[in-house]
Amino acid sequence: MIRGGGYSALNALAIYKNGIFRPLLIFTEQEMNTIFKNEKWNIFEDESNESEEYLRNRLRKNVIPLLKKEGLNPNKVYENFHEEEDSLLLETNPNLKNKNPGFIRIDYNVLDSMNTMHLKQVLDVYCSVFKIHPINKNILLEIKKELANNTSFLIENKELYFWKSKSSDLYLIPKSSPYLLKAKIVSSKEEAIVHWNEKTKPISNNMRLDYFTNGLKILSKGKHFEVSELLREKHIPIPVRECLPIIFRDNNPVAILFSLWDDRLRDFIGDLYYEQR
Repeated sequence: MIRGGGYSALNALAIYKNGIFRPLLIFTEQEMNTIFKNEKWNIFEDESNESEEYLRNRLRKNVIPLLKKEGLNPNKVYENFHEEEDSLLLETNPNLKNKNPGFIRIDYNVLDSMNTMHLKQVLDVYCSVFKIHPINKNILLEIKKELANNTSFLIENKELYFWKSKSSDLYLIPKSSPYLLKAKIVSSKEEAIVHWNEKTKPISNNMRLDYFTNGLKILSKGKHFEVSELLREKHIPIPVRECLPIIFRDNNPVAILFSLWDDRLRDFIGDLYYEQR
């Protein structure tokens, strides 16, 4: 205001904008300090914060206390400048690279420190990313209970799956997600290409595409592995498992294409994959 800035200058740092999510904006300073203390996180103060050589510090140390004494509520000011996002929800950007993500993974360590109100706000932010309705009270309380118990769970409403294993992050998967559709295979004389969620993987023409079934095993390094255990170890959400592409040679599974789900994962390649083509 001193510099003559208008609405755009004051309407800053939304919880979600331009693909950046800032969950700490949901918390008050007192709540953050409590989290830092409970988690035993060390806080490092920039030494320049004490110098009144800077305008920001003069305002923080001399002006803000007077405004607060007169009734200033910084949280209310923030909410008023973001009321178009329903106070603490989402600012959408039509130029986001991925307008309709197939899933969102939320760090469990972030969720673990949240009370029910904060959890509601964060989950509603992500529902807005998916362009679906906010979650209702019953679903919220069920999720909060399961998170507190630190157990594996699958909860769903009409639009969304909420899945978490005991040691994984929380996955939000809309029921319209392309990850819940079967993969396709396109063959040519030279090779076949598996297509799934806008990702591709070339395979040999003498292989075929299939999917997980109970009791399926894959041979690797002379040992048979339960495919269900491999899917669990890689934290593949239960709703996705029946759609994750598995490559077969004859009737034997020879590769699990984990990389088509998450680029950070390596495909599981069985012994029979490298047989003479």
